Amino acid sequence: MVKKSMNWAMHIFGAASAAGFAGIAIVVCADVLIRNLALAQLSWISEFIGYLMMLSTFLGAPWLLYAHGHVQVDILPRLLSPTNASRLAIVANVAGLAITGLLFWRTCLVTLDTWQLGSLVFKNLIFPEWYLLLPILICLGMCCLEFIFRLTVKGYAQ
Repeated sequence: MVKKSMNWAMHIFGAASAAGFAGIAIVVCADVLIRNLALAQLSWISEFIGYLMMLSTFLGAPWLLYAHGHVQVDILPRLLSPTNASRLAIVANVAGLAITGLLFWRTCLVTLDTWQLGSLVFKNLIFPEWYLLLPILICLGMCCLEFIFRLTVKGYAQ
């Protein structure tokens, strides 16, 4: 059940990330067309693309971790016995959880702070700053869950 739930959730994150990057491609093409035909001056498009790129990147991170799609240097594990390679994987997952957990905690604090202060992003688009931080928080939380499941659920990481 746990494997099935995480599989479903991670594929949702991956699909959302892919849709975001596809959206970026479409919006960039539309912007170039609109500018070249002098149909309109949409000053907010570049800002929107930047936010969508950040969102799509963070949405893809949990899925990429889940799918073992990140760059992996496996020279050392290949030289080790299966038992020691498994131990090394545990150490790597603990380190990943510690680093991601620290980033998650700090993002929690910053998100809460910007929400309490009512901080706003003032560019072409104006909105509360915590809107940008919430997706980061959620995605780091999902990465933490992935590391926790790798370390605690038997046979999960295979």
